[in-house]
Amino acid sequence: MSGNKVRSLVGFSRKKSCVEDVAPKGWLSTHEVAAAAGVTRRAVRASLHRAGVKCVKVKQGGGSPLLYWEAKGVKRFLSVRPAVKEGVPTGMCCTHEACCILGVCHSSLSRYEQKGYLQSEEVRVATASGVRALKVYCRAHVRGLLKRLQAREQTRRRRAVRACQRRWGRLDRRRVFVPLE
Repeated sequence: MSGNKVRSLVGFSRKKSCVEDVAPKGWLSTHEVAAAAGVTRRAVRASLHRAGVKCVKVKQGGGSPLLYWEAKGVKRFLSVRPAVKEGVPTGMCCTHEACCILGVCHSSLSRYEQKGYLQSEEVRVATASGVRALKVYCRAHVRGLLKRLQAREQTRRRRAVRACQRRWGRLDRRRVFVPLE
């Protein structure tokens, strides 16, 4: 595999990186930034590259070089990131709960969101395995959608029953029930 392909796979830009012998003063290592952000080094490295924060490779004896990040860019990156919550905020429910409330699968929930029936927010939540980004929905909006879906289903069933009754002659055109003799 060529050098450019390898660099693009691990998240580095295609342009030549600057390799130094000593760490620049005031710059932060990937390990320090990951500890401050509360995520893995791999995740923070990819996020910082996407955010366009300047980095420098520093040779480390015989091993692979370490990455150091410009402190100003890291500070800007951390200030933009949402804060980590301890759990799902009150009045909100996670995707699994919303699916259970509505009685639908995840793909149906995504379709409701695409059509504009529901709106979601992304919240960073601390879990046992680390920090995760969860999609949460307002519980009141989910229950409102449930009521609308139930009303629509009830209307659909009424129409089907009426059509069936008309077909078998149990209902005249004035929508009055005519008992069979």
